[in-house]
Amino acid sequence: MENELRRPAEELICKYNLEPDLRDIFVEGDLDEYLLNWMISEKNISHLKVYNIETIDIPKNTIPKPWSGNKGRVIALSNLFMSELIDVDNVRCIVDKDFDQMTGCIITSKYLLYSDFANMEMYTFNDLCLKKLFESGLRKKFTADIFSGLSKVLQEVFIIRLVKELKYKNKTWVKLDRCCEYDKDSGEINFNTKSYVSRLTGFLETSEEVDQFLKDTQEQKKHLNVDCRQQIHGHDYISILVWLAKQIGVKANLCNKESISSILWTSLLIDDFLSNSLLQNIITFSSQE
Repeated sequence: MENELRRPAEELICKYNLEPDLRDIFVEGDLDEYLLNWMISEKNISHLKVYNIETIDIPKNTIPKPWSGNKGRVIALSNLFMSELIDVDNVRCIVDKDFDQMTGCIITSKYLLYSDFANMEMYTFNDLCLKKLFESGLRKKFTADIFSGLSKVLQEVFIIRLVKELKYKNKTWVKLDRCCEYDKDSGEINFNTKSYVSRLTGFLETSEEVDQFLKDTQEQKKHLNVDCRQQIHGHDYISILVWLAKQIGVKANLCNKESISSILWTSLLIDDFLSNSLLQNIITFSSQE
């Protein structure tokens, strides 16, 4: 969206200072907007409005480090609200946690809320949603081994992403599928960490640097949360589901990110979605005087 089509952020300050009865939410992207509008429709709270940050002009020089992109823009907007709004409580900004919890970058602000897990996709990472995806959508059997295998591999990849983010942020990410293996007899999913890191870190000049990268991943594993949903990257989640669908013989027309994502989101039940803290906070926010 071109800047001339975006509303100036300063205009929002006047709006919220003058209209305390509004209840608005700003989010990172289309998925967040879709999910919250679904909740609004199901709960019949039509006075609550959701806006994509793409509709607001946020100057690049106001985005705080280490964030960037739409997440950085949402955080910059929440900072503006914190500094400029006067005695009003009529707007919220929502971002994914991503790596923020593990890197100690969580911001405390009444105008900023975080996803309950690393990202919005993790609201579907449970036995119920995945069972529906595989057995109703893909027509394939879903087992506990598949869930545990996905959990193990995706957490491993999240840690690799974290180390890359901290030390080599601008380097290109490498697809996972060449280093993943599926055993059709046992149903196990395996990931060759050393092989993947070797491919990912091709820009490093010495084997010692690669070894140090691997050591850094082992160190970060010490900080893993008990809930695996706190340390799985949303894009990796969808990518490995597409890869797995191909391995187990799902029809080719379903083995793509768009189809898998669409089926997966239809598996999420509204009551399960609403049981999470973020959604409860939003409902409370929408109903406060």
